[in-house]
Amino acid sequence: QVININGTFTNINLEGILITASLGAGATLPNINIAGGASVTIKNSFFKCSGLNGSAGGGILVNASTAVILNTVFYQNESSSSGAYGGALQVIGASANVTVTNCTFNGCISQRGGAIGQKAGTLSVSGSCFSNNFSEENTSGGGGGAIYVEGSSNTTISNCSFDTNAASGNSGGSEGVITMVSGSSADGGALCFRTVTGTASITNSSFLNNAKIQNVASGGVKGSIVINDFDDGQDIYYSGASLNITINNNSFSSANPGEVNIFEDGSGNQTMSNNGIYTH
Repeated sequence: QVININGTFTNINLEGILITASLGAGATLPNINIAGGASVTIKNSFFKCSGLNGSAGGGILVNASTAVILNTVFYQNESSSSGAYGGALQVIGASANVTVTNCTFNGCISQRGGAIGQKAGTLSVSGSCFSNNFSEENTSGGGGGAIYVEGSSNTTISNCSFDTNAASGNSGGSEGVITMVSGSSADGGALCFRTVTGTASITNSSFLNNAKIQNVASGGVKGSIVINDFDDGQDIYYSGASLNITINNNSFSSANPGEVNIFEDGSGNQTMSNNGIYTH
């Protein structure tokens, strides 16, 4: 662990941080741990190849605390232990409040939520780019190539792009290589809201080539991704009888044959409009 902020510390600013190849270990050892009611701003920073051995946010874990993350890049962060959430960032605790603005998540991997995993609290993501992120868990509880949300959570996603993210499979071989898995049980190539009690809003965002084969190289090379299988929701999957979800003013690329861009599985209230050409 590189930085541990645990307690009711406020107005902490971390700027210009570079963390690279810090592998972490275990549930309490992400690169940056923010817990105990702390309030922290992280900006203009870079996380590369971080958190490989951790199970709680490869780069950053926010536990019942407040965090603002600005203009920061997460590149090939990984949280690969069994049951791990969020290759770059995990949000837990009912009082957690996390804002992510103008950030980039590329090549991040976790069991659930390749880039971000939210288990509770409030998360707002805006103006951010998610590409080549991947969730590994091949079960009916897995998914969310870019973002995975569950439990009592409130999530807002706006003005973001999701390109070539995928759910379910195995990472192996050279660093950053994803190999194709057939018969996947995971859901949501980009976003997965699993049995959520709360609200979700997805607006003014683009979804392109999620869960499709992209950048294939013979034998696999660093940063390549080989995907063509998932279960439900090529771009978005959501469920939860008490979930109130709004999906407005987004754009989608065409779905794979026999698949849909958005898959609804027993959700509560839903509002959709002005999403261009999509299947649901």
